[in-house]
Amino acid sequence: MHEELRTSVEVARSSWVFLIFAMWGGAAHYISGLRAGNRPFSIFELLGDLVISGFSGMLAYALCAHLALGDWLTAAAVGVSGHLGSRSVFIIEQYLKRRLRLMVEKSTDD
Repeated sequence: MHEELRTSVEVARSSWVFLIFAMWGGAAHYISGLRAGNRPFSIFELLGDLVISGFSGMLAYALCAHLALGDWLTAAAVGVSGHLGSRSVFIIEQYLKRRLRLMVEKSTDD
């Protein structure tokens, strides 16, 4: 029981680190858009981008954890996912649809 609790605490701690990393990726994307002159500064747009980046980064974190990827590769995937924002949510959605389709096909074959 103590082992499970310790593992849950470790996951919670690392989740915060990866959430911040994802949002950092989103902030970098937002700043790139500002510098390129693609948009004027808006605190509401920045906050929206940070929320989307955090969400997409946590989806990437969950997939990386499921695949048992190392911390550095997970950090890279989470940061890139945060930078991509909603585009990464679409990519993850497509991956999950393919994966679920294969699981359903396999279960109907048995």
